[in-house]
Amino acid sequence: MNLKSELKKIMENDYRVPEHYNYMLISELMLENIGSADSELRDTLIYSTFSRWILQNTFTPVQLRTLLYSAWDEQHMFYKIGETGTDSVFTRSFSVLLLPLILTANRTSSFLTTTEIKTIQEKLVQFLNDEKDYRGYVAGKGWAHAVAHAADAIEEISQQVLSTDDMIALLVSIRNVLCTKATVFTNMEEERLTSAVVTLVEYQELEGAVFEEWLTGFLQWVRTKELQEEYKIISNVKNFLAALYFRLEVRSSPIFAEAVRRVRQELMKPYV
Repeated sequence: MNLKSELKKIMENDYRVPEHYNYMLISELMLENIGSADSELRDTLIYSTFSRWILQNTFTPVQLRTLLYSAWDEQHMFYKIGETGTDSVFTRSFSVLLLPLILTANRTSSFLTTTEIKTIQEKLVQFLNDEKDYRGYVAGKGWAHAVAHAADAIEEISQQVLSTDDMIALLVSIRNVLCTKATVFTNMEEERLTSAVVTLVEYQELEGAVFEEWLTGFLQWVRTKELQEEYKIISNVKNFLAALYFRLEVRSSPIFAEAVRRVRQELMKPYV
C-alpha cells in the first residue's frame, strides 16, 4: 500500500474507507509513519485522519486503548528521547499529539481506567522532563513542536480526574521546560502552556497556596554570570507569566492573576 496516496483518497472521501479496508490495519501503518519527515504525510494526512477517526467514534474503546498503548511506548512517544536536531523529534511529538485526541474521546465515553489516566499523566511529566528538542518549525520538514503538543495533552488531561500530587507534577514539568537555557521559545509555546495551566487551575479548582508555591519556583534557578544564558530563562518565563496573567484576569481569576503579577514583577526587578 502507498500510504500517502491511500490517505489522500480517504481524505477526499470524507475520511471514509472502502468496505474491504480495515481501520486498525491502516492505523498501524499510520503509527509506523507518524514520524515521517514529510510534513504532508505526517501532519496533513496522518494526524488529520487520526483526529477525524478518533473524535467521530470510528474506533471502539478497545481499539482506542490499543492506539494509546502504542502512542506512549518506546518506539513512539519516547523514541530516541533526549536527541536534539534529528528527525526523531517528529515521531515523539506527533505520538504525544494522539493523547489529547484519545483523552477528548474519553470525556464522552469514559473508557479509560483511573490507572490509565494516571499513567498518561506520568508519561507526560516524564516526556516534558526528558524531551530536549525544543524546535518549533523546521525548515523543509514542518512543525516539530514537541513542547506545544505536550501542552495540548496536559490541557486535555486537566479535564480528567487528577489528584493534587498529579497536578503539581504537571505544573512542575511545565516550569522546568520554561526555565531552560537551551532556547528562547518563539513559536507560541508559552501560549499553549498557558492554556494548559489555566485549564488545570479552573477544572481542578487548584488551591491558591499550591498555585503560589509553584509560581515562586520560577524565581529559583541557579544564576551565573553568563547573562546571555540567564536571559533565555528570563525571556521564556517573562513571556509565559505575561500570557498567564492576562488569561487569568480575563477569566475572572483576580487572586491567581495578582499572584502571577507579583512573581513577574519580582523576576524583572534586577533587569528594569
